[in-house]
Amino acid sequence: MLHTFLLIFNIFTASSMCNHSSNIHVQHSEQQNVTTADCLIDNHSLLNFTLTNFSYTFYCEPRMQFSNAEQECEKSNKNLFVPSTLDELHAVTAFIPEGKCFWIGMKYINGNFTWLRDWGVNIAELPFEISDDESYGHVNEENCLSCHIEKDKMMIELHWNNCSSERPFLCQQKASTL
Repeated sequence: MLHTFLLIFNIFTASSMCNHSSNIHVQHSEQQNVTTADCLIDNHSLLNFTLTNFSYTFYCEPRMQFSNAEQECEKSNKNLFVPSTLDELHAVTAFIPEGKCFWIGMKYINGNFTWLRDWGVNIAELPFEISDDESYGHVNEENCLSCHIEKDKMMIELHWNNCSSERPFLCQQKASTL
């Protein structure tokens, strides 16, 4: 029942979000239990999809600084992507276009690695590019986390970046708030 609701909701939401566009593509896969919709609205290139308990929107364009990306997510009652498990990180990134490096919801604040929501996976389990010490590759002035995907290499890496860099970003919303 929840799956059916999410499927219908995602198609309705994607269609209504994209109704100003001549470019929309909606697809559902029973095998993967996923619905995706690509659209272009007001110069925003979006990819919408739903997996289990979350709805996701990937903003490819325009690229934004971390704080602006966070605000853009909040406009739709969403937040920057915070994976609750490593499996969720892998499942979600399977839908992101090849070679993208995008913001997700973790910052380095007052000496601590902090998820923007309370359900984030343990940082030690994440695939950081540099994970040989407790800093996980963190250096000064790089306080926001991005995820980089190379599908041909079957690689997902997390990188610390300057928060003022402009990148694509991924928003998520819990099903209970849909």
